[in-house]
Formats: sequence, structure tokens, C-alpha cells
Amino acid sequence: MSEIDVDKEIDEERLIGPKPKGRAGRVSRGRNKSIRAKNNRETFKKEDTLEFEGTVIEALPNAMFRVEVEMGEANTQKVLLAYASGKIKKFHIRIYLGDRVKVEISPYDLERARITYRYK
Repeated sequence: MSEIDVDKEIDEERLIGPKPKGRAGRVSRGRNKSIRAKNNRETFKKEDTLEFEGTVIEALPNAMFRVEVEMGEANTQKVLLAYASGKIKKFHIRIYLGDRVKVEISPYDLERARITYRYK
């Protein structure tokens, strides 16, 4: 930088005032905060779900079903409360009593499930 440039900066500082320090002059759009918060928090991954095949034994209101699932090698049968996934609702796939379905169970609540596929 030449002496002229330095003198210009000093003159501008006298006329305008000192430059703001830190982030005072910038406008925050908020996107960076949410990205950082998202990266710091543990996210639920699709691989963490448990998938089983079952049979619909009862149809309930509001696209809810009771599904009987065989779990584990001991073939223990468990009845779950399941709901139709978004894609099944979107494409108006009908689920009837006795249908074989694939369900995903969250490891956090083993009593509830999501129906992700209806076998033909």
C-alpha cells in the first residue's frame, strides 16, 4: 500500500467514524446457525430402524392398523400399532385385513410401527 492509500483510509475514518468490529456490520441470515446446530446434534438415521414382516389383523380409524409381527429366532409374535407411511397414503394404496406388510419399528418405541410396503 502506498502512502496515499493509507492517508485515504485515515481520512475516511475521521469522517465516517471507526469501522465496526466483529459482526456488527454484517446482516445474519440465520442459515449458518441452523446448519451448525444440525451438525452438532445426533440425527436419527434410517438404518437405525428395525424391519419386519407382519399381517394386518385389525383396521383402526385414521389410517392406523394392528399388525401381528413375528420377531426374532424364537418366533415370538407381537402385536404392534402401525400407521401407513406417507408414500402409501400419497399413492392411495389400500390396506385390508389379512394383508402381508413390511413394517419399520423405531428403536425408541417398540410398540409402534410404520407400514412401508404392502406385499401383493
